[in-house]
Amino acid sequence: MEGEQLLLEVRPSRLNYFGHYALAIVFVVISVAGHRQHHLVTPISLLLALIPIVMAELRRSEQRLQVFHERVVLERGLLSRSVKEIFSADVRGMDMTQTLGQRLFGIGDIKIQTSGGSAEYEEVMNGVPSPQSIVDLITQQKRLTSQSPEPGA
Repeated sequence: MEGEQLLLEVRPSRLNYFGHYALAIVFVVISVAGHRQHHLVTPISLLLALIPIVMAELRRSEQRLQVFHERVVLERGLLSRSVKEIFSADVRGMDMTQTLGQRLFGIGDIKIQTSGGSAEYEEVMNGVPSPQSIVDLITQQKRLTSQSPEPGA
């Protein structure tokens, strides 16, 4: 909506794709160790190291959560795009979960349930940084929205 202030924009944390980066490091180590074995080992291993990094960055960039005063927008996709807009007043419930590893790195998963949906959570954003502060911000905006009078009333 035009003129609406963006309060928060977040993408999944790079730590959410730790396995991809670890695999890239393994390929770099193979490249360095195999340097003397064969002259093609180094360039091939370095190229292979780029694949998981590029995949992690593409997966990370294809998801975005935006919090505005009166709505939450979840965008997914790179080539094709899916945009889900949830008005703060329609948020019925939220859940934040963290595994032990996520807690150590300060990331977690957010699930949003809307009033028009089923008992299951409709929207999930995995591996976001500071998940509790995001849940708190959305809850705060829901409260502010429910307290403000309707326009023209």
